[in-house]
Amino acid sequence: EGGATNVGVLAAGVQAGLGKSNGEIRRLIDGGGFEIDGNKVTDPKATLGAGSYLLKAGKHRFAKLEIKAG
Repeated sequence: EGGATNVGVLAAGVQAGLGKSNGEIRRLIDGGGFEIDGNKVTDPKATLGAGSYLLKAGKHRFAKLEIKAG
C-alpha cells in the first residue's frame, strides 16, 4: 500500500489555522493546551492518518480538519 497519507500534528495545527507556525503548535503541546478529538497531544512528532478530526488549541479555539487518503 503506497498511498497512506499521514500528516504531522504540528502541520495539522497550522493547516487548521490554530497557529502561525510549527513552533507555536509545539509550544501549545508542551504546555498541555492542544487536543485532537478530546485527547491531549503530548508528542509533537505524532501523525494523523486520513479522517476527520476536531482540533482544540487553548480553551476556546477549535477547528475541524479533514485529511483525505492518498
